[in-house]
Amino acid sequence: MTPVYEHDVFDENNMYQHDDKLIAFFSYTPTYNETKSVEAGRKVYDDVETITIISPGQRDTLVTEVTETYKRRFQKRYDAWKARMEAPESGTPLTELPWITPGQVQEFAFFNVKTCEQLLAMPETSASKFMGFQQLKQRIQRYVDASDAKAPAMKMEAELNKRDEEIAALKDQVAGLIAAQKASESKLVPQKSLVK
Repeated sequence: MTPVYEHDVFDENNMYQHDDKLIAFFSYTPTYNETKSVEAGRKVYDDVETITIISPGQRDTLVTEVTETYKRRFQKRYDAWKARMEAPESGTPLTELPWITPGQVQEFAFFNVKTCEQLLAMPETSASKFMGFQQLKQRIQRYVDASDAKAPAMKMEAELNKRDEEIAALKDQVAGLIAAQKASESKLVPQKSLVK
């Protein structure tokens, strides 16, 4: 019987025993959603939970999407972060619109308005807080309407591009099969008999 040494036993509880020495913080990262963007006809982003892990004294930083493992490893920090955070957003960020100034973006963010969709849903009673709000709202509505009108064309274009990629891949496969067939046929050509 082979002896079992203490260092040979995998202890899951001690696997991350030094995590308390790591700097770890959670945040939402706006991530481009291609499917929603094609459907809407404009850029749409989803807020994705990410974690940043820094080891003190090291230059390397890990930034990655939050998984169940990270939630367990840094549960206290994750729970504290979630308790302070608002719900994730989905929509077209106001920062995507070139005619909105950074100051306006910050002002709307103070009132928890970060996307075109949220601005359009604001009640009229809130409009008095913002100078030129009605003109801005109308301009954003025209932008959204134009995007909605372009959405079917963008969706079709995306589908056509996908089809073209599939056709190109099939052509490559057929060319490879033809080359392989020609190579095998050349090996089967009968040799001239040397006996007369």
